Amino acid sequence: PNGIAIDPTGTHLFALAPAGDAALWCTLDPTTGAPVPGGQTRTRGPAVDFALGEDLTAPAFASPHLYVALEGAAEVRGFGRDASTGTLTPLGGGVADTAPGPIGLALHPAAPFAITANTSGQSITRLAYDPPTGDHVA
Repeated sequence: PNGIAIDPTGTHLFALAPAGDAALWCTLDPTTGAPVPGGQTRTRGPAVDFALGEDLTAPAFASPHLYVALEGAAEVRGFGRDASTGTLTPLGGGVADTAPGPIGLALHPAAPFAITANTSGQSITRLAYDPPTGDHVA
């Protein structure tokens, strides 16, 4: 996988498929920690990094969303996450353009912003999102 994370409750594991075209999820067995297969959602491009909205330290900006940086598409896509199953679904307004070649993604811990590191011009892109919906805000 290109990236891997466990949600703050320790219930679900998320990863990017080796080919980078899908976000994968599974449930973690609460006793053994063993992954139980879940499913996958196509990312519509080569995904290189992702961030979970729930990992934020400021509760007002935490959200049950997963954001994926797509290097070839020069965008970040947002996905809603079902807290009980881990299932990911694309957000309607969850696509934001970046500079070409986003290779890293981070969510600000105390504000509704995401930052991508881009290979194009060694630049960064700041993106705003709406915490309740996860949608990109211009």
